Order: sequence, then structure tokens, then C-alpha cells
Amino acid sequence: MSNSRRKLFFAFQIVLFSLGLFFLSGGKIISVNWNEILSGIGIAFISTSLISLFGKFFLVNNSGKNEPNVIIEPDSRSKINLEIYNWGLIMIHRNRCDKNEKVNSYIEKHAMKIDIMTQDSLHSLRLNMENELTNRLTHGMEMRILLPSEKELRHFNKNKELVEWWMNLPENQRNNIKIRRYEGAPQDLYFRVDNMIFIGPYILGVQSNQSTITYEFELYHSDKKEKIDEKTKGGKLYSEYFERIWRESAKYEIKYNEP
Repeated sequence: MSNSRRKLFFAFQIVLFSLGLFFLSGGKIISVNWNEILSGIGIAFISTSLISLFGKFFLVNNSGKNEPNVIIEPDSRSKINLEIYNWGLIMIHRNRCDKNEKVNSYIEKHAMKIDIMTQDSLHSLRLNMENELTNRLTHGMEMRILLPSEKELRHFNKNKELVEWWMNLPENQRNNIKIRRYEGAPQDLYFRVDNMIFIGPYILGVQSNQSTITYEFELYHSDKKEKIDEKTKGGKLYSEYFERIWRESAKYEIKYNEP
């Protein structure tokens, strides 16, 4: 029942109850001939009002169910949107290559930190962005690269090319890149560029991982820069995963001029 209808209901019951008292009182003070009639009308009005009020508060409605209290629940879509926001999920890319234009443009102008765990040794990134990468490395950008151990490598030659590319860089650029191997088969891409994190599976039977689904997260909420220590749920989960593998792989760090 709406608030206006509820007010009208109670107002009507008050009027009915008051009329009942009026007729009941009138029956007591007028002639005997009308006493019983007016008293009966008064009692009827009072009874009707009391029964209605009693039914409103204590009995069930016509559907056989207790009339529910009005509770304003948040919209379910709002709940879903809030959870997505808390996780820091920005977008789901149908194809991994769909992110390339955005990421490449950002790397060219802004990137200061890149962390990556991959199968393909940054092959497509180096192929398309080599000059931009070296320029950012000159300006202080840092890179940490995790490669699977050689026994797990599907693209051994490409990973070998990555190490050779790194060794041929000028010293000031090479010092800003750290490469480690980890024991285990890579199941997912992890690619962080500053506040952006991209996660996606390597799918069996797919020739190019550029055509597989990829999820984009924020490491920190971009609208809460004053609280930079508060990571999103997704950013915290995946960045801590990378940090753990990075620590465990310390003894496999590739050294300059490694044979």
C-alpha cells in the first residue's frame, strides 16, 4: 500500500470511529424510541473501524499472505556494477589483439613499468614497438619479464630471440630490464602496463593467442588516485600472483653475457 493510500485509510477509520462514538452518545441522551437505533448504528461504526484496524495490523491480506513491509532494495544491476567496480574489471576483449592499439599508444607516451608473464617472449610487441620501447627504456621505464623454463617452452626460438635482443641493447636500456625463468607451464598471459593489467588464457589448438579472450583490470581505481595504496580486488589478486612467481624465480635470473 502506498503512503498516500495508507494515510487515507487511517483517516477514514478515524472518521468512522468518531461517527460511531457520536451516534452511540446520541442514543443515550435522546428519547427512548431512538435510543436503540442510534446506539446500534454507533456500535456498528465502531466495530467496523476496529475490525479494519485489527485486520490491517494483525491479520493477512486477501492473497493469504502477510502484507510485507516496504523495504527498498538496491537494484540488482547496481549490485553487479558495484562488484565489477570493486574487482577493477574495465573490459572483456573478445580478441587479445583488440587491446593492442590502446596499449601501444600508452606505452609510446607514458609507460614507466611493464611486468609480463608470457609464452611468446613479447614477440608481437617487439616487432611493432621496438623503437618506442627503447625510447621509454632510455627515459627510465622498467620491465620485468617472466619466461617459462626451457623444458616448458613452446616458443623456445622466440624466447631465445628475446634474450638476444636484450643483450644487444645499450647498457642504460638493458639495466632497466630484468628477465627470469620460472618452473612450470604458462597457463595465462599476465601483462601489466602501469595501472593496466591484462589477463587471458592460452587456449589449446589456437594458433595465435592474439585471438583469445582477454580481461582488462585496473590495478588501482583510476578515480581514487589519492588512495593509491588500495588495490582493486582483481589488481591485488593478479599483481600478488606475479610478485610471488617473480620472488620464487630469483635464482633463475638471466645475466648479461650468460652462456
